[in-house]
Amino acid sequence: MAAILSILLVAALLLIVFLWRQKKRIIQDATEFQQHVQALHESLKQEQHDQRTHFEVLARLAKEHEFQQITDYIHLLQNNNEDRASASAGGAIGAALAYVKTKANEDNIRVNASIKADLSQTLLSPGKEMQLMVNIFSNALEGARLSKEYVSEPYIEIEVRKQFGIIIVDVSNSSAPIPIDVREQLFPKRHPTIKKRGLGTYLIQNAVKTAEGSLHFHVDDHTFHLAIRLPSVQSK
Repeated sequence: MAAILSILLVAALLLIVFLWRQKKRIIQDATEFQQHVQALHESLKQEQHDQRTHFEVLARLAKEHEFQQITDYIHLLQNNNEDRASASAGGAIGAALAYVKTKANEDNIRVNASIKADLSQTLLSPGKEMQLMVNIFSNALEGARLSKEYVSEPYIEIEVRKQFGIIIVDVSNSSAPIPIDVREQLFPKRHPTIKKRGLGTYLIQNAVKTAEGSLHFHVDDHTFHLAIRLPSVQSK
């Protein structure tokens, strides 16, 4: 009789342990599902925000009759969408760079590029990564085009590398002379990009701020140099 009671007690304990583990697994699965839904929701919100930003840029360019820059911007976005399988900053850089090289070749603009890092470990979302690279490369392309009246060999030089945990983006291009008063407003704190001075400098500044990075630029008579530093976040 005692043996039967012992067996029943052990069976009951095993059943309790089994049910507890089942309940724990269900709670864990529910938590993971909730986290997945939340992450998906945030991703969709970010994509919607990025789309609104792109539309705002295109609308502003249309209002300013900057039709060549509209064409460049649309092509850069299309190239990135075709390369979204990688879903990485490398895809954004690669798509933007490929298009800029093609257009620069048509305009006899020399392009040198050294890409040894990407933006996938920064605080930027994929949409923000694309927004940043589109605006940087498009600005450089437009600046080099405008410089053809002032330099014999227009150029764009691009370097992306990682150093001491910092993603460094250095872009230089030949440039038409930029008045001092205009230079002071290229990357304003509260104002949109100055009309007729390239697209997206405000958006570049905003993306850098989102990534908790820093931005510096230098201008001389015929050269524009943009330097961006973004901290790397390994856990992204």
